Amino acid sequence: MNYYEFYEKQLSENDNEISKVGWHDIEKANKRYKFAADLIMANGGGNVLDVGCGLGIFRSYVPECDYIGVDIYPPYINLAKGIKDTSFYLGTVDSVVKEHNLEVDNYVSLGAYTIIHENITNVEKYVFEEISFMLSKAKKSVIINGFHNVVDSKDYKFYHSLDSLVKFSQKYNDTHKISLHIFSKYEFFLQFILSN
Repeated sequence: MNYYEFYEKQLSENDNEISKVGWHDIEKANKRYKFAADLIMANGGGNVLDVGCGLGIFRSYVPECDYIGVDIYPPYINLAKGIKDTSFYLGTVDSVVKEHNLEVDNYVSLGAYTIIHENITNVEKYVFEEISFMLSKAKKSVIINGFHNVVDSKDYKFYHSLDSLVKFSQKYNDTHKISLHIFSKYEFFLQFILSN
């Protein structure tokens, strides 16, 4: 199953918005969204760019923040555009930020780098390049959520190595406060806060 087939299946087979973007444990998804929102608000809020925003669900968890959603799957962006006071863009994070000259306080990616487009050959390199881009542009923080162990699902195609994440993060020790949160047996949050 390719990337687009996976998300088409989620849209057609699920009734709940959270399940339509691939999160099937709704309670855990709500906790995930709340945890990310709390990290943003604890760092002073500001605007939020949600990478791999899906249907824009995270918007409701940060109502006091200006919200920008970015996704590469057209049906998600088309459906999300109905949310008021929100901007949605189709494309990759780097292409959208450059094209629209966006100034962003906080980048957040909740599971977006778990299902990777099949045309990407070196997934880890791609993910680290995307995170590096966000770190070069963020005014406050970057928050990445993903899986660090194999979960009981054939849908997920990429699992982050915690060792690789830690090694990658060390490059930013001089410019960012870095926190690794083990969210569950399989899941992590990696937070970079720009040092003042």
